[in-house]
Amino acid sequence: MPEIFTKLGLDVKLIVAQAVNFILLLVILHRLAYKPILRMLEKRSDIIDKSLKQAQKIEEELQRTEEDRLKEMKKAREKYNALVAKAEETGKQKKEEMAKEAKRKTEEIIARAKEEIRNEKEKSIREARQEIADLAIKISKKIIGRNIDEEKERELIKNTLAEMKINEESKY
Repeated sequence: MPEIFTKLGLDVKLIVAQAVNFILLLVILHRLAYKPILRMLEKRSDIIDKSLKQAQKIEEELQRTEEDRLKEMKKAREKYNALVAKAEETGKQKKEEMAKEAKRKTEEIIARAKEEIRNEKEKSIREARQEIADLAIKISKKIIGRNIDEEKERELIKNTLAEMKINEESKY
């Protein structure tokens, strides 16, 4: 075999020395460069993994925060709607109360007016009866020509007016 190397123009010792140098260079490079480069790459890989995990956590937290925000907005909207509904109901109740109060006051005013009218009517009737009685006494004095007892005359007129009142009420 060494002849083949020589015929090819290769020196075996040189090849072995170069192979040993190459292996020695690989070992030195492996210890001095490859391991530190691998450690550095692993550290970078770990940092990248941590960053990715942290980014994923941040994304999840952001999503939870967004969900919480949406829930809070929904609650706030529901509260708003409840307050609006309550305000509308309160307004409606106030409106009804005011309408009832106005109706009650109107009925009160009408009742008072009816009472005043009835009182005025009774007063007018009393005054009219009194005037009629006075006129009847004056007329009867002129017709008879003498003085009749005014007290008896008033009693007679009162009875007559009472009978007229009864007759008048029976018509209705």
